[in-house]
Amino acid sequence: LVLPYLENLRTTRLDEEQRVLIDVMASNLTNIGSSFARQLSSWKTKLTPAEIQVADLLRLGRRTKEIAALLKVSPSAVSFHRNNIRAKLSLTRTATNLVSYLRVVEESSGSRLPPPARTRLRPARKASAPAGGSRRTDRATAEP
Repeated sequence: LVLPYLENLRTTRLDEEQRVLIDVMASNLTNIGSSFARQLSSWKTKLTPAEIQVADLLRLGRRTKEIAALLKVSPSAVSFHRNNIRAKLSLTRTATNLVSYLRVVEESSGSRLPPPARTRLRPARKASAPAGGSRRTDRATAEP
């Protein structure tokens, strides 16, 4: 009942942001009973409404800057929400890509979350000082 109206609206003069919003609404209406929607509402580590919006847009393939423009927030706010989502889904310090994980959740029909990849990322090692002592930073004292 709603999708034909969205299609009619799509044929009117809309800017790119409005077209993207219509695409998101159409996708969400089409998938209203999907496993992804059920998963979002049933995760025991509840996501905030903003995190749910960001997760949904990420799943649809939107980039951070696009999400920021659609939600009228800064890209750093979107990154903040992405980090919170990763933490709540136990994806921190793993090799699992958030977007890929969200798409797997969408495709899974069960009520359980797929486990994150077991590969842990190691923190970057600190650069050590050269063996000969301190580094020389003053080029004016160097001989030509």
